[in-house]
Amino acid sequence: MSLFLRALDLSLAGRDTDPAYADAWRTARAAADASLASTLTGRGITDRLSGWGHNYYCPDHGGALEFNETLPDRHRCAEFDHEVTGEQFDSGWAYVRNNRLLDHLAASSLATAITGSVRDAERAVEILTGLAEVYPELPRHGTKVGQGRLLAQSLEEAVAATGLARSYALIEHRLSGDQRKLIMEQLFRPMADVIADQLMNRTHNIEVWHLAGLASLAVVLDDHPLAYATLDRRHGIRDQLADGVLPDGWWYEGAPGYHFYMLTAVLAAVESYRALGIETDATDTLERMLLTPIETARNDLTVPAFNDGNPQLTVAPGLALRSDLYVRGARVCRSAQLDRFLDSPLSQGFDRTSSSYLIFGRGGSPAPGPVDGWPVDRRDVLPDSGYAILRRPSAQDGGEPDTCVFLKYGPHGGGHGQPDKLEIDLMINGARVIADPGCVAYTNPLHRPWYVQTWSHSTIMVDRISQPPIKGTLLGHRPVTPDAFGCIDARVAFGEEPDPEGIQVLWHQDDPAPVAAYAGVTLRRLLIMTPPALGDYLLDLVLVEAKHRHSIDLITHVRGTRDSAEPGRPATDRMLLPRFEQVRRAADPTGRTDYLLTDNGRPLTRWHAGADELLTAVTPDNPPHQTCASTVERVVGDRALFASALSLGPAGLTGLRLIDGGVEVLLDGTSHHWRLDPTLRADPAAAPWTTDPPLRLDGRPVG
Repeated sequence: MSLFLRALDLSLAGRDTDPAYADAWRTARAAADASLASTLTGRGITDRLSGWGHNYYCPDHGGALEFNETLPDRHRCAEFDHEVTGEQFDSGWAYVRNNRLLDHLAASSLATAITGSVRDAERAVEILTGLAEVYPELPRHGTKVGQGRLLAQSLEEAVAATGLARSYALIEHRLSGDQRKLIMEQLFRPMADVIADQLMNRTHNIEVWHLAGLASLAVVLDDHPLAYATLDRRHGIRDQLADGVLPDGWWYEGAPGYHFYMLTAVLAAVESYRALGIETDATDTLERMLLTPIETARNDLTVPAFNDGNPQLTVAPGLALRSDLYVRGARVCRSAQLDRFLDSPLSQGFDRTSSSYLIFGRGGSPAPGPVDGWPVDRRDVLPDSGYAILRRPSAQDGGEPDTCVFLKYGPHGGGHGQPDKLEIDLMINGARVIADPGCVAYTNPLHRPWYVQTWSHSTIMVDRISQPPIKGTLLGHRPVTPDAFGCIDARVAFGEEPDPEGIQVLWHQDDPAPVAAYAGVTLRRLLIMTPPALGDYLLDLVLVEAKHRHSIDLITHVRGTRDSAEPGRPATDRMLLPRFEQVRRAADPTGRTDYLLTDNGRPLTRWHAGADELLTAVTPDNPPHQTCASTVERVVGDRALFASALSLGPAGLTGLRLIDGGVEVLLDGTSHHWRLDPTLRADPAAAPWTTDPPLRLDGRPVG
């Protein structure tokens, strides 16, 4: 049996006949049959070197191109039925080709381990020995971070190493002595040298994969010193977990996709150490990294795509898309909380047809039925990552479509951070209304000018320049209760000098203009959510103060279309930003904007006040061919107070206005007066609060 599986007390015997794994086995058998039918071979990969993985995406629509193993020079965007050509896509095809071959090896090896099939074993041996024969003649190549031989990055080479080692371990007993020697001397040892030569010696998800690849190779090479080096060296796995995993459980880069990407590598590393009998203290950190996303997820298990986040996790089934990591992690961690989650109705959306489930799954399905309380403790504040959440009281136990808002205020997030402090991400009754745009393939022409700029986020921008990297502060948080409003209060104070955390890790950040433009600017945002008993709405207050006059913009991107005639006159001269199209200037900057939402087609009205000028536009959503209805509320001066309100339930709002010392929200037959504390300022020295927000609600009948 594979050393990797033996260390976890796992056996694959009988998985092909066990009804609990029937769907997963059908998938695995189909993948093994596809391997047998494929014309790809390990020896055949020398005709074209692999390119960067991000090269194989449609430049117009953002989706992955359709791979055909017999057409290396033709690349089709299947969703929109057109072809693209060029060297970029040809090298991207080779990247997919080589990874497809590794998938075939994994499928044939797994089928061999479960059934003992001779044909599957011969196919796996053919691929593995073929790769070993040609690997030494492949040159190191690649133009991104690191180089590889099989693939065009040391990162991708390390990812391949983790899979190759596990495939080898499944079929090792089918190899002759000469074949083992060939694979060790011409594939595994040279691959380890390629990766080891390019260690970054820094905290980064790429380095975690380097280390996981080396640890996996150490198992099949029976090289304990190599394994110990990956664990204990400076910036080894121990340090990566200590320095890179924040105390609240998220990976420091702040993007859910990279959190799970790094977590995959750590699981591979820990499995490798166990296979070699090396003890670690990593399981508590692994458990925290698996539980934290569940603790902060929305009721459909989705999470916002913060920073360079993968938009796949923003739509249902959300975290269930990473069911491979949850069933695998539960085997490594032996966690009662993870078991409770896996046994709950929330995990019904998990993929029980995957090879990961066939290997690591426990069989059976969770009891169907509604969610009866969230299976783990929920958290509304992640102080280290810098997210705070308000959730409607009736949605807090997970029993109904979620209504919640996230406010992002924390650290930049290194090279995968985005300039979006104090942005909001809002869901109403299960519909994503205002969403962090996440990112697209890094080769997409919209990636740099749109997705990683402040103007693609629902937040504040100064002088039409993206924010510099910075860390904000949470001044206070109070959850919503059935009879009291909740509040998030956060501040960002930009200094005269670059923020060290942001600049030192941003490879592309060398423009001093954002630091100069924002010097002396302080932003403060208060989100107030009222329960149904107090009106059932979200009030959003944004305060900006500066030492000099600026153009101050509050940008809001609603996922939908405006449900009204275009207001005002064309005003392209008023918006000098990429991808803002159909720009118009409203005759009145205060009042209402009506929408039809993308997710459910329902109407939504946003009331707003405080701007001197209101611009409307159409902007990209994610995927890029979808659009948002966007507004830019503008004040030119050294201070601004923007107010807006959105109804969260059936009872509608009828108006909003700024009044002396506060804000008035108009509802059917009632008005709410929100009295602002005289000390409520966007002040760098503003004091935090614990229970009493710096405003109060006075209600009275209209008239």
